[in-house]
Amino acid sequence: MTTNQNLQPVYLVDQAMEYIVQFTYFGKLLFMVKKKDIKIMYYAYQNADERPRKMSTELMSA
Repeated sequence: MTTNQNLQPVYLVDQAMEYIVQFTYFGKLLFMVKKKDIKIMYYAYQNADERPRKMSTELMSA
């Protein structure tokens, strides 16, 4: 575990493409995007070597 772990964004990702994905930081809602955009966001973090620490399912109504 690194001391920077709490600085990483937490991704709450749903299973269905049509659902909304919410991004939280220290429990605060930053923004919401559609699931189809998660891939771009996820790869952007991978390319920056800052991939998400956690991925959990959170279903949200569209």
